[in-house]
Amino acid sequence: MLKGELMERTRLVSVIMTIVLGAALPLQAFDLQDSTAGDVPSENVISPQNQPSTASAQHESAEYTTLPLQSGGLAKNFWQMTEQGGWLMWPIYGTFILGLIIVIYQTLRIYFDKKRTPPLLLKNLEDADIEDIWRLAEKHTDTHLGALLNKLCIIHKRNKNILALQEELEGYLKTTKERFGVVRSFATLLSDTAGALGLLGTVWGMYVTFIPGKLESQQIITGMGIALVTTLGGLVVSIILNFAIAWVNSYFLSRLEWVEEHAFIFRDRFGEAQPWTMPKHAGLLSGAIPTVLEPDHPSNGNETKNSRPQEPTYLRVISGEEQIGEVGTELSKPYEVRVLDQDGEPIKKQTVSFEANGSQITFGGSQTRVTIETDSRGRARTSAVLGPQVGRHRVTVRVDGDSNLFKEFEIESKPGLPDKLIVISGNTQVANPGEQLPTPFALKLEDGFGNAVPGQSVSFKVTKNKGRFANDKEEIEMTTDAEGVVSTSFWLANQPGSNAVRAFVKSRTKRKLETYFESMGINRNAT
Repeated sequence: MLKGELMERTRLVSVIMTIVLGAALPLQAFDLQDSTAGDVPSENVISPQNQPSTASAQHESAEYTTLPLQSGGLAKNFWQMTEQGGWLMWPIYGTFILGLIIVIYQTLRIYFDKKRTPPLLLKNLEDADIEDIWRLAEKHTDTHLGALLNKLCIIHKRNKNILALQEELEGYLKTTKERFGVVRSFATLLSDTAGALGLLGTVWGMYVTFIPGKLESQQIITGMGIALVTTLGGLVVSIILNFAIAWVNSYFLSRLEWVEEHAFIFRDRFGEAQPWTMPKHAGLLSGAIPTVLEPDHPSNGNETKNSRPQEPTYLRVISGEEQIGEVGTELSKPYEVRVLDQDGEPIKKQTVSFEANGSQITFGGSQTRVTIETDSRGRARTSAVLGPQVGRHRVTVRVDGDSNLFKEFEIESKPGLPDKLIVISGNTQVANPGEQLPTPFALKLEDGFGNAVPGQSVSFKVTKNKGRFANDKEEIEMTTDAEGVVSTSFWLANQPGSNAVRAFVKSRTKRKLETYFESMGINRNAT
């Protein structure tokens, strides 16, 4: 939906620009013809062979002053610069104004979102019950935080699991970013259009200078003025818009991070996690049944919470379980856990390590093992990028120290898009006309890391002579097997001569993938 909206807006802008340019270019060309149709003053012609008489020069000079040509010299104000640049300056100004309107509008939306968010809502996140938060959030759904908290309260009423809240939170943030991305892409299109219009002005200035066929000084000044001024205007507008777009994008992301941080507070307070992970060395009396302590109950009734030092006792999983991704890409969800003490209180600055067990998964850029300290709410979080190997992998999250708290996550890594087409067999064969070739056409698809790519659609089409496939047709479509291989039999044409078959990948690929199989029909039974 968002992509369709962006494409529709792009097409609209393209149509408008085409209409404007299509209407303006012929008018400008007619003006140019009218201005050069009369006698051209010979004193402006760069030629030492035609020197007019004084009387003739005065007459032509008087006539020349009536021509609508721009004069040289530096522009002293905005209107003079616009006159020197000609009609192309107005579309450049138009893109600049429209781009600024978009940037200012988005800036004001973010600013008023911040102003309309009630301080009481932020305070209630820390100590109020969920019903109070819900009532207040319903009244402020016109703000990002209010709308998100309202959705989280609705989800919490149906499913209190922290993973359900996390999925709703991530979905809202993703949708919000995509919507802003559509607007940002349109503003970027305007910035690029301004630069393109400047380049168009350069070409038009060259046209004005050279198309009359005579190098006149005034004509050169006019043409070069158009080329330089429009190029300057287009580049300046493009640069300003690029900086403005980058700034408002940073402003938006900063605000969204703030919203996300406060939504985390709600998630951590009211979300119920899966069963607590107990330390392996937890003291179990002989014959006792292992039990999980509730985080709200002290582990020793003779001690108060404030008198005991915090010890990592529970490891709470928030995000990252059971993910599937393509090799070489970042997983859609980050790994996030929370470390709590014996009373269920978060532990800050607790070291947590994330490590891939034997695979080439990397964290934080290029490390196979990364160590992170928990924040004030006991959370540790990192993103992960899959390596080149296909299959199932494991990531271990471990709380450093003597607690022996850990959690293992399983990941399934699948092949990426087809990047290589390898011919296995079938090329350059010879047989009698009309006969089946002894070896089938076979090829294999691999991704950029050399992994076989199954389930991809490959077509074989006869491009020379009248050969046929098993379905007695000149084209067949097949799907690669688990090894990324596809093969088909082929019958030569009844007429002797060369046969050619084009094989190409129809599904989405990183680049165009195709090859040709050539074979020869020779009547070898003839005496």
